[in-house]
Parts: sequence; structure tokens; C-alpha cells
Amino acid sequence: MTAIEYSPEYAALWGDQSPVALAEDALDRATGRDHSALFAYLYGDAQDIEHRLRDPKLSRSEVDLHFAILLATYATRDPALIAALMRESPLKRPKWQEQRPEGTILDRTVRVALRKAPDHTTAPTETGTDVTPSRWTLYTDEELLALPEPSWLLQDVLFAGGLTLLYGLKGTYKSFLALAWTYAVATGAAWLDRPSASGPVVYVVAEGKGFFRRRVEAIRTRLQLTGSGSIRFVTVPVNLFDGEAPAFAAYVREQLDGPPVLYVFDTLARSTAGAEENSNKDMGLVVQAAQLLQQGGAAVLLVHHTGKDGLDARGASALRNAADVVCKLVKTGERTVTLTWENTKDLKEPEPLGLVLEPSPPSLVVTAGQVVEQVAKDGRRSIEDTRGLIITACLREARTVDEIAGAAGLTTRTVREHVPVLIAAGRLKQEGGTGQKGDPFRYRGVEKF
Repeated sequence: MTAIEYSPEYAALWGDQSPVALAEDALDRATGRDHSALFAYLYGDAQDIEHRLRDPKLSRSEVDLHFAILLATYATRDPALIAALMRESPLKRPKWQEQRPEGTILDRTVRVALRKAPDHTTAPTETGTDVTPSRWTLYTDEELLALPEPSWLLQDVLFAGGLTLLYGLKGTYKSFLALAWTYAVATGAAWLDRPSASGPVVYVVAEGKGFFRRRVEAIRTRLQLTGSGSIRFVTVPVNLFDGEAPAFAAYVREQLDGPPVLYVFDTLARSTAGAEENSNKDMGLVVQAAQLLQQGGAAVLLVHHTGKDGLDARGASALRNAADVVCKLVKTGERTVTLTWENTKDLKEPEPLGLVLEPSPPSLVVTAGQVVEQVAKDGRRSIEDTRGLIITACLREARTVDEIAGAAGLTTRTVREHVPVLIAAGRLKQEGGTGQKGDPFRYRGVEKF
């Protein structure tokens, strides 16, 4: 690691400090993709740098700004030292010294970075130097009991500093419900008799932005709202996996003159490009990004899809396990869904809530309905119900298709239709049998943890 060197021309600037030590402390503080990118910027060889510059998502100027933001986040808030570290790096280029009315291009880049970057420069490092003692507090049990509990932004659904996961199959009106919750928090109006606090909300429309305006118009019409409210919509995805959360949080604070009370990411899949959904490591980085957004007391709502089996939230369990509140939507009929609570940690889970999508030109809005049995409009069981019965019927012992059908009260044909999907989703596994006449395949259900 020889890319960061001590340039004699900047000796007066560095004084007793070492650029290597400052860079190493920054790397100790950075995590995940931030650490990988910062390492490449500071110590990368020609191949590493060329790889970063080939990234189709980033122009060269954006790479320079990203480097400056990482240094402002993890190394130092001193603009002169940030510029000096950048000049010592393999990324340095003559263009940085070109003059503009407000100074050199490098000076301007550093100023923009300091506005956008959160300050983690005093976080502890592995060596234990430059540690801010207030990061950790040791509480006695009495002091812990005296701490206030978080306040609800929307009763049973969203609370200050909490993470809520809302998921369901395609067509269960997840975005409509997320938008209803958003407007409840933004206006402070109760939602279906559930009280709400009020405050600014940032809603990231990561997919389906083309006609999303219709949904906004519909709910504004229903609520009889006029003028601009306290919601801000973002129609470009924010990557919670690829290290964009710190810069996004800083940008939002700058634009709103403070943090919002709620961030909404719709959908999670489009907000985690490049992540492997089935990897607990990757989803752990996503949770870490959400926790960064929660640090100022904001709630985070993630809108997600079910897996192939239609029974559970898609992907690794790290996300679901980290969520403070988990809600599921199941379609129960034409424009009707049931909302269920599957996890509220220390609190009692509320009873299921029936919802109806009513017309409100030019789209639909969510209103109260009846909780109904989860059946499709033709009278058959829902897909989720059917697959759940199949899995349950063979959890304790491996069974043939005929045996599963008999135990679950389903037809053999129905079981055969769903078996391949459940195997692909990892919810069934073949366990015995050759598939030959007189020796049919046997299947065992797999519980999802």
C-alpha cells in the first residue's frame, strides 16, 4: 500500500499528522461498499482505478465527488486535508487544478462533498485512537427503565426510529397502502381510527413512477388537500446496498433543513440493485443502511414482494428479523385485501384489518373493509393458503402427492401443480421414491426461519 505518500510540498499542511494514518483511520470507520470504494480510491492500482472509472453509473466527476464524500464522512471535515488526501491518491488529475470563479475544481468538489456527507469522522477506529466516548453509554438497569419508549408515528404501524416491512404478492396494492400511511403521517390525520403524528416524509418511488402521480392525485382528492404538503417524492432509486444512504441522508437534511420523520422505499428490490436477496450478508448491509437513516429518529418503511411460494417476504431472513414491525397484505377478492401483523416484537400483534380499494379519480384509495376468508373470487383457496396447506401436510414426515392431498384436503391435481414451485422456492424437498410405478416420489416440507 504505497499510493498514499508524504509529499514535501504539503509538509506544512500535514504538520505532525500522517496522510497514511488519516487514510487508515478512515478505512477503519468505513464499512461495506464504502470501505471497498475508499480502499480502491486510496490504494488501488491502475487496474482497480480503471475498473471504477468504467462503472456506467458514474462519470469521472461523480467518481471524484464520491471519493470526496467518503473522505468527508470517515476521514476529516477539514477541506484542506480532504483535498490533500485526494491529491496524494491514484485518482489525482491535472483538471482538478483548473480555476473557476469559486476556486479550483477540486475546491468546489470538496465543498459540495462537505454539504452532502454525514460526519462519522469521530467514530472509533480499530486502534482505539480519536474515539468519541459518547458513542456508547453504559446504563444501569434503573437508568434503562427511565429511558422513554419511542413514540408512534402511526399507531401499530410506524414508530420513531423503527423499521417496518410491508410485503405481499404482486397486485395486493402495497404501494396504495404505503401512500395512505405516508399521507397520514405527513398530515397528522388518523388512519382508520389509528392516531398519527405529523412531520416531513420522503417517499422514494423506485419503480412505477410513470403513473404514480395518479395515485397521489387520487388520495389528495379524497383528503381534499390543496397546496404543497410536507411530502417529498424522489423518482430515482436510492441504492441502500451500494453505499448511497449516507449521501442521500445528508442531501435530504440539507433540502429539508433537518431530518424527515419517515423514509419510504418502494420497492425494496429496486432500492438494492446489485444485492443478492438470498444473502444474509448483503441484506445485512441493507439493514445497516436503514439503521443509518433511523439514527435521527426517523422511521423507515420498506415495501417488498413475497417469494416464489407466495407465503413469506422474499429473500434472506436478515431483513425480516431486523424489522420492528412486519405487515403482510393478502388479496381476498376484487379490490379487497387483508392486512395482517406478523411481528411487532415486544407488542401484541393487532387483529387483521380488512381493506377495500375504492375509486377516487384518476385512481384508487385505501379504505376500511371487512376481514374475509382468504379465498379467490372463484371460490377456491388463495395461492398462499393452498401452498401453506401442502407444506404443513408433510412437515413431520415425507409423503407422496396422494398422501399430501388427502392430509391437506386438496385434489391430487392441485398438489401436483404447486409442488414444482415449492421445490424451486426451497419449501419442499424430495425425500425418497424413484418416481416409477409403485414407488412415487415423496416430499417433505421445509420450515422457513
